[in-house]
Order: sequence, then structure tokens, then C-alpha cells
Amino acid sequence: MNIILYFGVDFLRLLALSNYNKIFASRSQYKYNANWRYIVMFAAILAAVNSIENPILNLATNILACAVISSRFNFKRLKSVLIIISFLALGILLESIGAMIIMPILEQVDLPQRQLIIFVMLYITVFILLLIIQTLQYYKKHIEFKLPSRILFSVTIILALSVLCFLIITTINWKTTDYKLILLSLALILSITVIDTIILYVLTEINKIQSELATGKLILSDLKAKEDFYLSQEKYLKETNAFRHDIKNKLLTLMGSCPQDDDSYQLLNQMLGEVTVLSDASYCGNAAVNAVFASKLEQAEQYHIDIDYNLLIPQSLKLNNGEIGVLFGNLLDNAIEACQALSDQKKWIDIVAKYENEHLILNIKNTTTGKNSADLLYSSKADKVLHGFGLKSVESVVEKYSGVIDYKVNGDIFEVSAILYDV
Repeated sequence: MNIILYFGVDFLRLLALSNYNKIFASRSQYKYNANWRYIVMFAAILAAVNSIENPILNLATNILACAVISSRFNFKRLKSVLIIISFLALGILLESIGAMIIMPILEQVDLPQRQLIIFVMLYITVFILLLIIQTLQYYKKHIEFKLPSRILFSVTIILALSVLCFLIITTINWKTTDYKLILLSLALILSITVIDTIILYVLTEINKIQSELATGKLILSDLKAKEDFYLSQEKYLKETNAFRHDIKNKLLTLMGSCPQDDDSYQLLNQMLGEVTVLSDASYCGNAAVNAVFASKLEQAEQYHIDIDYNLLIPQSLKLNNGEIGVLFGNLLDNAIEACQALSDQKKWIDIVAKYENEHLILNIKNTTTGKNSADLLYSSKADKVLHGFGLKSVESVVEKYSGVIDYKVNGDIFEVSAILYDV
């Protein structure tokens, strides 16, 4: 019976070691298929060694098991040694605290009950160890600390001193049977743990605020860049239209001086028709939206993407040129990019934007590869960070005007719908 219980404890402990190594490893360093085999094998060996009750052999086998499992991650030797030492220290610390708690109980029970209590303590401590490691894995996966190194160093020192305090408290109270002293020690350990937890929470919140501020600065920079670009586009369109208007008048003047049956008259008339078509290339009443569409339609044409649009937007909006550029420009960029990924399918984008009762309603559909919306939004570009940032800029503009935005996929059609209020 004991050997089975030891196997369970050792299996969970080695699993915790494997997860602990993952905190410091990249995915390419982890040979997953081989690791379970080693964990089960060494758990069985350790269970057999524990049943012999030879402390030196037990320690040597534990170190060997830790070394072999850590070697599966291909760390440098020094890093691997530090990981093993820190893991063993954490395990010993938890077991020492557990032993301190149960020591008075063990003095009052017989041997069979004593062994059961010890196993209960071992299982509780190993589950706490797994919980701590899972928490550290969560922090690594979901939270990227971008705080100054001196702050991170200070926090590391605080945590190290806390561990030292735990060891001192455990050592002082080792083998004591005084319940009051044990309760006082547990209260100290709990207080230090709570303080450390609060410090980590505050650090996480500071990091989150700092990241949001950095993102905000990037969004403002993006808005300014878009505003400058589309202002220049708008100026270029105005100058181009003025030039075409002058050319049209000059062509009419030249046509008036030529006989209608002359070849020159026919050529001038053809040129006048082409200039008239070009002069009418206005998409809506808003100059900034026209500038965005002039740029994006030209880009879509290069990739042989058919674009159908229905724009009912007035000359004046509360959105500034930068916000219009971010909203329409980034969403059209995403639609064009999705169409670029298609090979044989028909590529098209359908845009509907209208202004009603001071609300701007926007709907963009485009053909796509049929992936789910998360893949389409964040995985198609080589630079996922910038891609996600572009969408954050769009969502920031929508949020500013108390609006809502929704993304969905229907077969091979991707659709974005948004509404902005009081614009």
C-alpha cells in the first residue's frame, strides 16, 4: 500500500518539475512525448527507493530523476542546475512547513495513523506545489512584464527574503509540540504570503497600466500618421481635380476652334470624355473618406479585387481625418489582405457606409479562406503584433463614440459591422 502512495506523490512531484521547467523553456526545447515516459519510470523507481527508507539513496535518486527530466529541455548546464536547486528548495520548504504543522499530531497517534497523516501532508504539499507552478505558468503565458529591471530585481529580493523567513520559522519550530508557537508561526507565514501576493498583484496592475499607456501612445501615433497621410491624399485629390477641371476647359476651347469633321476634333472629344470620367471619381460627400477610398481602391485593383461600395456620408463629420483614416483604412487593409490570401476564388469586397440620425453605420464583407474570426483577425499577417494593434486602433475609435463593432464568418465570407453614435 505504501509503495502505491509513494508512487502517487513522486509522480505528481515529477510532473510539477516538468511544468516548472516549462516556465523557463521555449516550445522548441520541450520534447513532450519522451517526458511522460521518464516521469512514470522515475516515479516507480523513487517509490521503490522510498519504501527502503534509505535517506542517502533517496536523495541521490531524486537528484538523478530531476537531472534526467530537466535534460529533456536542452537547457545550458548552469541554468538546468539552478532550476533543479530552486525546485528542490521550494519542495523542501513546503514539506518542512507541512511537517511543522503535523508534528504535534504525530506525537499523539500510533504508527499506522502516523504514516497516514504523513501521506496526507505529502499529497497536500505536492498539490500546493503544482498550484504555485501553475500560477507561475499563467503569469508567463498571459502577462509580459515590461517594468524596469531595478523594480523586478527588488521584487525578486523581497520574495527571496520571504523564503528565507519561512526557512528560519520552520527551523526554529522544528519538532516543537507547543500549539501556540505553531499557530503563531503559521500566522507569520500566512501574513508574509499575503503581503507577497499583494506585491505581485500591484506589480501586475502597474504593468497592465504601463502597457495600456504604451498602447494608447501607439494609437495616438497611428491616428496622427493616418491623419497626415490622408490629409496629403485629400490635398492631392483636390489639386488633381482642379487640374482636370482646367484641362477640361482648355479642351473645350480647342474643340471650339476645330471643324467637327476634323480628326483633331474627334481626338479632343475622346480626351474630353476620359477627363470627364476621371473628374467624376468621387465616392461620397466627405473629402477624407474619398481620400481613403482613392488609396485603397487603387491598391485593390493591383490585386484584381472587385470592390462594390455604397457610401452615403456627408461632407462634415465629428470624426477627424485621423479617425476616419484609422476606421476605414485599417478595415479595408484587413479586407484586402484577406482577399490577397485567396488563389483561385473570386476576390471581392462589399462596403456599405451610411450616415443616419447622427449615427455612422459601417458594414464590410469580403471573401476569405473560411477560417474562424480569431484566426482571420490575428493570425494572417506575418507581424501579428502590428495586425492586432491596427484592430485596437479601430476599436479605440469606435469606443470613443460609444459605438459597437462585431466580427463574424459565414462560410468563406468575413463580415465586419460597426455603428458609431453622435458623429
